[in-house]
Amino acid sequence: MSMTETIKLYDRDAYATEFEADIISCEPNKADDKRFDIILNQTLFFPEEGGQTPDRGMLAGFPVIDVQISGDRIITHTLELPSEDAGAALSSVLVPGQKVRGVIDWDHRYSNMQNHSGEHIISGLIHKHFGYENVGFHMGEVIQIDISGPLDWNQLMMIEQEANEIVYQNIPVQIAFPSNEELESIPYRSKKELQGKVRIVTIENADICACCGTHVKNTGEIGLIKILSFMKHKDGIRFDLVCGKRALAYMRKEHDACKEVSCLLSAKPLEIHIATKKLLDNNLNLLNEKKQCMQKLLEMKLETYTQEKEYVIDFEEGLDRVSLMTYANALLEEKHIPTVCVFNKQEDGYMYIILSKKINLQEYVKQLNTELSGRGGGKKEVIQGSFQSDAETIENVLVKTLPF
Repeated sequence: MSMTETIKLYDRDAYATEFEADIISCEPNKADDKRFDIILNQTLFFPEEGGQTPDRGMLAGFPVIDVQISGDRIITHTLELPSEDAGAALSSVLVPGQKVRGVIDWDHRYSNMQNHSGEHIISGLIHKHFGYENVGFHMGEVIQIDISGPLDWNQLMMIEQEANEIVYQNIPVQIAFPSNEELESIPYRSKKELQGKVRIVTIENADICACCGTHVKNTGEIGLIKILSFMKHKDGIRFDLVCGKRALAYMRKEHDACKEVSCLLSAKPLEIHIATKKLLDNNLNLLNEKKQCMQKLLEMKLETYTQEKEYVIDFEEGLDRVSLMTYANALLEEKHIPTVCVFNKQEDGYMYIILSKKINLQEYVKQLNTELSGRGGGKKEVIQGSFQSDAETIENVLVKTLPF
């Protein structure tokens, strides 16, 4: 059997969940021998198209894991067959001419409908107010949209507010296939030049757009539209959006996270940002106090060294690289110790700074890094980096390697 185009039952009724169809062909999937590609004469399964993810569900009792369309005409359903069922299915059920029953995953379909209609409202309002185009769109767990011009967060929140007003008004989502003559007078959005029959989705006061996707009948079914975040992208912006059931699920997770943080901070949920800032300020003050204490301890320790030493190997904790370098320079310049090796404890070893007015350190850094699983480098008078080794091993290798 052969055909030129799969009948798209979802265009007739996006709310239908079950259908019957004739198998046109069944072929092994080229990428996975446990999967088979089925072409039907008609289908309710929406394929991956126009930024929308494909439908899921069951066909002839087997899970449909992917649905693709080629040339806007032929729709292929990829089924996953357990190896123990494959032989019987291929010989009696999944054969050309056989009639099969399909059931789509309604929760997945309806969530996609809510999100796709919500995306139209947002993109349409941005185009209406700012003249920017939707130049990229992908609908996964969240919707990702690329817009051709710059917007700030306040402008996005204005669009979000108006979009939800459109939802509250429960405006009909109109779908039509206008003639070529009618299309010429319709100011519809489209990312590409279209040929043949054009499907137009209209939401009054929000958007008119050419679209192949599935949509709700009325905007009230969307429930909620929420913009999550945005970033600069090329000449415009990229932002994330959720609608409907996915928006509710996201808001619940966010609410639960806020409640947990509010308990940890002993603050009201709407005041956790104040409590968090206070905590960060307190931590910064403590870090500054710790830094001052460490500086005093190093100054006291510095006084214990004499100029008679040929070298110093010192292991410390709680110092940053700047403090460690300051300490090393003081030993070298103020105490006139010819070679100074100072270290600060890290999770996987030690950060090191080695200074010398006597030894060409550059000649030894490769050997030290090799023996002590280190990384780093420098020049004749100074080398720095990290060693993944313990203090005793580091000291033994230094004494053995460097000509103090």
